[in-house]
Amino acid sequence: MSTSADQVARLLALVPYVQANPGISVKQVAREFGIAPRQVVKDLQVAYMCGRPGGLPGDLIEVDMEAVESDGVIHLDNAEELQRPMRLRADEALSLTLGLQSVREVAPPQLTGHVDSALAKLQGAAGAAADRTQVRVLAADEAVRRTIGDAIGGDRRLRLVYDAPTGTTTRTVDPLQVSSSDGYAYLQAWSEVPDTVTPAADGRSAPGWRHFRLDRIAEATVLEAPRHTHSTRPEPLDGWLDRVDSVAEVTLELGPEAAWAVDYYPMDLLSTGADGSVRVRVRVAEPLWLRNLLLRLAGGVRRVDPPKAADSARAAAAEALARYEQLGLGR
Repeated sequence: MSTSADQVARLLALVPYVQANPGISVKQVAREFGIAPRQVVKDLQVAYMCGRPGGLPGDLIEVDMEAVESDGVIHLDNAEELQRPMRLRADEALSLTLGLQSVREVAPPQLTGHVDSALAKLQGAAGAAADRTQVRVLAADEAVRRTIGDAIGGDRRLRLVYDAPTGTTTRTVDPLQVSSSDGYAYLQAWSEVPDTVTPAADGRSAPGWRHFRLDRIAEATVLEAPRHTHSTRPEPLDGWLDRVDSVAEVTLELGPEAAWAVDYYPMDLLSTGADGSVRVRVRVAEPLWLRNLLLRLAGGVRRVDPPKAADSARAAAAEALARYEQLGLGR
């Protein structure tokens, strides 16, 4: 179903296209825009009532509807203003610039030249804001990205050496695409049973679709075997807790002064105490994230299970206190 917003966006491209191709058939326009011929006629009926302010005959776009309905061809006039190239506003150009920077971070090296060319044009339109804003995505090194790009482009299988938090595995995968989310790049691929299996409670050693973080791919090799086609598709990257290849679960007991964290961080509420304390489960893909969380909650954290999950935060806190002592700022 075509919405009003879809129709407006389509008309902005359709009218200049038709005016540049006088006498073009309704069927050809339908093919070019991927819509039904009857939708083209509906769009032209709307265009017939559009134009410059005033609404007088000389202000409106002129469409020969008789030729459309009898001969199936399109002639229009008085739409010269729409032939002028559309200009991006600075904020629109900046949004596209940031999006394209994200693409460049995960794109195979074979495409970076094209991306850089487009970026240069967009940055000029975005103005000074483009120089102060930059996107960084944690991805693989250039050699790994090139290999993944070769495999996807050549419809070949890949052999990956993957450093997951639970251990290193070697896997044969059918790569589908590379995407990014929340500052990380992921390879969506169908994974066979790992050659080296690390026991894991989440059962992810079974065949199935996986999201592999590119920065954890230590090696990638294109295989001669063609990429297999699978009847299912990978689940979308909805939540970052669900898209990592493997995670560790940590249980926290938080005092009432730290209970606010439940509403601000991705965690499962297990129970609530009479004093306002909470017991939560956190799935941790990055130890650094957990360390920063524990440091922020500080004394509000009553218990961490397993206890060793808090070792990094304890060490960081101890180091900070030692620095304060050295500066004579300790208690």
